[in-house]
Amino acid sequence: MVNETLVDGWALCLVLQNCDASCTPPADLQEHTRGEKLVSLEEFREVLSKATKLDLGMKSLGSAGAKMVAPILGAMPALQTLILFANRLEAEGASALAATLAELTQLKTLSLGTNFVGAEGAEALSPAIGKLTALQTLLLGQNEIGVEGMRRLS
Repeated sequence: MVNETLVDGWALCLVLQNCDASCTPPADLQEHTRGEKLVSLEEFREVLSKATKLDLGMKSLGSAGAKMVAPILGAMPALQTLILFANRLEAEGASALAATLAELTQLKTLSLGTNFVGAEGAEALSPAIGKLTALQTLLLGQNEIGVEGMRRLS
């Protein structure tokens, strides 16, 4: 049985970069799934549906990467911890993630620090964050949100 609690960020990035709907995940994916071999993309999707933690911190996603990750988050209903710090998502990336974040009803920890989302990104995230009723920890430091962004978040 595949580890259901943690999907390593590198594994997800490898699949995003190297797979389409019909391919087998790359051979080095085994290393990033805690040593348990996956034989199909469908198995990886099953792991995503049960994953409780996704760490994509410091993966240089940028706004383009956020647009790729957003639909995948929608396939992760059990997610409790989402780490996206230090990816330079900026306002565009925050906007791309906002709608999907609102669907993560079990999310307890959201780490979005050091992404330079600014006041505009804070405003885009605000409705989603407001719907995260299980959220216990929200990390938004170093995002250049400022006073205006804080107003938009409230």
